[in-house]
Amino acid sequence: MKIIFLFTFLNLALFSQGIDSSRAKIINSQVLKFQNLLQTIETQFVDTVDLQKASEAAFRTLLSEVDNQSYYFTEEEYKNIVRQQKGESTYGIGIEIKTFQDTVYVTKVLKNSSADSNDIQIGDIILFADDEKVSGTASSKAANIINGKKDTKLSLIIKRNTEVGLIEVTANRGVYPISSIESNFMIPNSNIGYLKISTFTQSTYDDIIKTINKLKDNGLERLIIDLRNNPGGLFEEAVRVAGLFLDSNSLITNLTAKNKAFEKEYRSNVKPIFRNLPLSIIINKETASAAEILAGSMQDYDRGLVLGEKSFGKGTVQNAWVFGDSSAFRMTISKYTTPSGRPVEKITKNEKVNIDTQFMSEEIKNSIEKSMALLGGSKNVKIFKSNAGRIILATGGIFPDKLIEEDTLTLLTRVYIERDYITEFALKYFTTNKNKLKEKYKDNYIDFIQNFQISNEMINEFAVSLDKYKVFNKEMYEKDKIYILNYLKAKLAYFIWGQNAYSYALINIDKLVIESVRNMPQKSFIEE
Repeated sequence: MKIIFLFTFLNLALFSQGIDSSRAKIINSQVLKFQNLLQTIETQFVDTVDLQKASEAAFRTLLSEVDNQSYYFTEEEYKNIVRQQKGESTYGIGIEIKTFQDTVYVTKVLKNSSADSNDIQIGDIILFADDEKVSGTASSKAANIINGKKDTKLSLIIKRNTEVGLIEVTANRGVYPISSIESNFMIPNSNIGYLKISTFTQSTYDDIIKTINKLKDNGLERLIIDLRNNPGGLFEEAVRVAGLFLDSNSLITNLTAKNKAFEKEYRSNVKPIFRNLPLSIIINKETASAAEILAGSMQDYDRGLVLGEKSFGKGTVQNAWVFGDSSAFRMTISKYTTPSGRPVEKITKNEKVNIDTQFMSEEIKNSIEKSMALLGGSKNVKIFKSNAGRIILATGGIFPDKLIEEDTLTLLTRVYIERDYITEFALKYFTTNKNKLKEKYKDNYIDFIQNFQISNEMINEFAVSLDKYKVFNKEMYEKDKIYILNYLKAKLAYFIWGQNAYSYALINIDKLVIESVRNMPQKSFIEE
């Protein structure tokens, strides 16, 4: 979402400027209708109504009729959006929690947070927060109680597996920075680095420069950028990041709008310090918005090989306006294209575009037909070309150079992951064995990942832990056994060493990372 503070209050006369008189008449009549409705509810309805809450519900419904990217935000909701885009967490003490069987566990502690300085540990069970019982509540409700208001104190009563009795902790609530670089490391036995961007915030550009330079110190010569499940974020930050890999003044995206004030060409205006770094970019169906700008520009300029699934297809930009009471709304103001002119917004079922096969070789036609089969058999697709003349499909979203579906897991495994059954077992195993594991492997998660073996005894314990859920299928389990056990090891690594260790533990079973390494370009520009 793009945030531009054009003004801090709304005025009907201001909006009437430049509006056709017949449309202005409709606006004025609807405003009066809404005002009369509120006044009638206040004076005539049998009970007292929360007019603010009712109005907010009306605003949300109105904007949902505009499109699925336009929203109304309360003051607190909007503050959270702004904090996230600044790379800050919501208010809290620096922990993440999950509820397993009505018990609230700490699953992450941010370094240098109030929780960290008060020795709150992963695996701790939170019983009470500010004298309010949190056990038996959902994770979201417990998080709301714990997060509270900024610059206030939080009193917690905690049960720790390794200690007798309860622990009382008083921590200060604050705002904590969260890096948009989810994980980064060197691929084993290679000169290839791996970098996962979770979203684009105000710090992403600086974070990426620092991370890549750190990887260079460890032998980086080629780089995988993982944009899977990246929902976007700050539009301008994605443009700046793209500029790191492109020639100066390269067109990155072009915005078209009803209001010409919102039309703009975005060109790279930063020093292209990584222009000669060979790239591979991984995307999936949840890669959206600003992340699609980065992937699309790299593809159009032949700067990197894009692998994975067709991306989400959010090719619109939103602007936010703030009311005088600090509530706000965002609305779609423009659509954007990649440098070659490809529209990114997903194609609706009713839109029809003809596939242009003129001047195509049989080999290219066959390749496109195979791709179309994977997309459901449609041939209504526009064809664009990259700088080097490579064929690029405009399917709504970014269509990868190499289409690779993510691992197809059985229903059993998806249930285990989505319902956190593996996470629950890994957390409980960690709390029981963390001292032994930390003593043996110290800070070396690579040693753990390479040498820790999940014993038959541990597998049996895992099976027992699943009994209570009555979810098992032997055939499905055997089919995904290697994946399940690797995922379990990765979760253990996460609880001991964090996100980097988790991602590193999964690369051996991550089909898209494996394919990225296998197809990694040797040069900084892909040739036709």
